[in-house]
Amino acid sequence: MTIETDKPSYQSGDTVTVTLHPDVGTLAAVQIIAPDGKTTILSRTVPVGTGGDGSLQFKIGNTYTSGTYNIIATSTDGKTTVKCSASFSVTGGSFTIISVTPSDQQGNPVTSFTKGGLGYVKAVVSSSSSVSALVSVNLFGPDSTSLGIGSVKSTVNGNSEMVISFFIPDSAQSGTANIYTDGLSDWPSQGGVPLTTENQSTVNIG
Repeated sequence: MTIETDKPSYQSGDTVTVTLHPDVGTLAAVQIIAPDGKTTILSRTVPVGTGGDGSLQFKIGNTYTSGTYNIIATSTDGKTTVKCSASFSVTGGSFTIISVTPSDQQGNPVTSFTKGGLGYVKAVVSSSSSVSALVSVNLFGPDSTSLGIGSVKSTVNGNSEMVISFFIPDSAQSGTANIYTDGLSDWPSQGGVPLTTENQSTVNIG
């Protein structure tokens, strides 16, 4: 059995077409699981046509979270049971990282971070529609060592400002460090997907 969708990625309001090609049986059971890996958003039994194919359609609602959705399908002829899986992603509206600035705790710009303390980054992001976003900031030292990571998860609709903190170890090398800021629907381990391209900025570590 094989299973496929008409597109690899969708947004709210899009219609998803799932096509099945079972090897056995005249019916196929279809289950679609949300990015949390536990919530079933669809459970259907699909008849298989004389050509050996079956299909179903459904619309992506505005309550669907961004991330990777898994499709599981089974079919049997009473003797043999076959099973297959596929996936598709749902993304929110146009999500953008507008700016990333090294800052103090209040979001005021700074030019350097001190070892053995907290570093702060002010991130300004924007979305054309309401979307649940995980914004993560990773600081890499002059020797390309990952020094710290911080993140904030919130619902973004329009422009939003956030100050993200992370600890800078005493062992950090002095010099120019790189700040990498990413916008994800969730952590990849939870089925999250990128919402936009990565932003890179710099700061001095003294």
